[in-house]
Amino acid sequence: MLCCAPVAFDDDAALVAAITGGGPDRHAAEEAFCARFAGRVRRYAERHLRDPQAALDLAHDVLLTTLEAMRGGRIEKPDRLGSFVLTTCRHLVWDENRARGRRERLDRVAAPGLPVDVIPMSVGDRIRLEECVGRLEPRERSVILLSYAEDWPSDRVAAHLGTSPGNVRVIRHRSLSQLALCMEPRS
Repeated sequence: MLCCAPVAFDDDAALVAAITGGGPDRHAAEEAFCARFAGRVRRYAERHLRDPQAALDLAHDVLLTTLEAMRGGRIEKPDRLGSFVLTTCRHLVWDENRARGRRERLDRVAAPGLPVDVIPMSVGDRIRLEECVGRLEPRERSVILLSYAEDWPSDRVAAHLGTSPGNVRVIRHRSLSQLALCMEPRS
């Protein structure tokens, strides 16, 4: 039985070159990359997300995103692989936090007054609702988001938009009707 000595990847540039090149050392280089960065990425995610499962998911996404970038030859400075990984962490944490905030705002728009954990909405419905809200005219979208996501009363929304509270109620009513039509099941 033949035994091969493990390939040493002393620096990040050698690691990136082995993965980008796709040669015989590629799998060993990918394992070395994951061993080198997985713990760091997971700790970063735990610090910034404060949810162990979300941190594991994010760590997986960061490693996979970085591997795909290396495989595609998109790492411009191979000797700065650590910086690329950290930047990817930052971007994905930012995206996750932004998505979480958007989901929370949409939950309030979808069923105002109900606690978030009571709202019976699938992921597909949430995505569709987000698309439907995005299709509203800017003024209508502002009324909906200020009324439900920000929980502003009609008079505050009216003052912010330069209109009357009665007009805000009409815009809100019509916008909710548009959202209801948009959310109807498609046949």
